[in-house]
Amino acid sequence: MSTNRGNLKPAHRGYQYQDIATAYMLVRSLVDNYDEVIVDKKQVDGDKIDDLEVKIQGKRIRRQFKSSDNKQRYFSLKDFANKSSILPFDQLVLTHVRDQGIPVSEYRLCATWCTPHKDDEAHKYLVQSADESTFLLAKTNCYRLNAKLIWPEKEPPVWTVLEPFTKTNAEFNRKDFIAFCDKFVIELDLPFASLDLTSPTEFERELLSLLSERVGIGRYPNQDRQVADVAALAISLATLARTKEDKLSPNDVEHNLGIRTDFGRVAQSFPVDNSV
Repeated sequence: MSTNRGNLKPAHRGYQYQDIATAYMLVRSLVDNYDEVIVDKKQVDGDKIDDLEVKIQGKRIRRQFKSSDNKQRYFSLKDFANKSSILPFDQLVLTHVRDQGIPVSEYRLCATWCTPHKDDEAHKYLVQSADESTFLLAKTNCYRLNAKLIWPEKEPPVWTVLEPFTKTNAEFNRKDFIAFCDKFVIELDLPFASLDLTSPTEFERELLSLLSERVGIGRYPNQDRQVADVAALAISLATLARTKEDKLSPNDVEHNLGIRTDFGRVAQSFPVDNSV
């Protein structure tokens, strides 16, 4: 890991959820051979999609996590459509426009928020998509935005937060807005967290299962390691990476978790019966 120091951020429940999700992606980097995972680092001024960036085969995927204790908390237009929103949509588009690095393949909002009811106004702007879930086991719902409905051609945008960008010399225009929407995924119905590895919910079980089934913790050559212990260490690594705005390669993750990734897990899936 690098030694760059960022601001120490409070570990409130939202950050704890983010840290578990980050730990999952750090471990996933070993399994899927990511190039690099960048944690909670702003890439541009006013960056609104900065919780996690994954680089894989030269592609960039950026995620923002939102969690709530309220299981009746639904996605709403209020989350996007005006200046007082949790994620004002103009700021999301500006994040895209201002990024002059390697083009981002996908921006994604990952939220525990529920999919709105069919009769909710927000639903008319959502188009269900076949994008893969962030997690291997959890059943989530992915959507794209109907960009042309939000900002019709040769008409002002429906969402007031976008109205200033109809003006000449605005920092982005309708074309930029459409380009961002083409890369933007809204993933809803993420599992809720217990934040307790001894009483895991589906969310923590994603990390535990990944370590057990895909990395092979508890089996040769990591037979002396406990899955819950390695999971706790991965979460601590994620927390440290967040406070330092760090970037980690699979080799960094392997070293910091003290695990061996020459595996043997495939052979161990078919254990030898010594009595035969």
